[in-house]
Amino acid sequence: MAEINRVLRPGGKFVASTILWPSSPFGNDLIKSIRKPMMQSLGMDTTMKLWEGEELRELLTLSGFVEYRQESNGQFIMVFGQKAE
Repeated sequence: MAEINRVLRPGGKFVASTILWPSSPFGNDLIKSIRKPMMQSLGMDTTMKLWEGEELRELLTLSGFVEYRQESNGQFIMVFGQKAE
């Protein structure tokens, strides 16, 4: 994200979308603990990063974006960041 912020012009905008960690009534730690073994058993790539909304907010803020917005349907998230003028 820092590199994206670096190459944007002042006031430039960044928009991206990604999948989110699913929510669980049993707690997100349970899902995180079984994700890798479950994905391995299905032959899926276990290096895939699933984000949480707050992680994306922190990542963009720490990378220098001054404005942040997000829209989510619970499974996917779209984030918007703007570089300082």
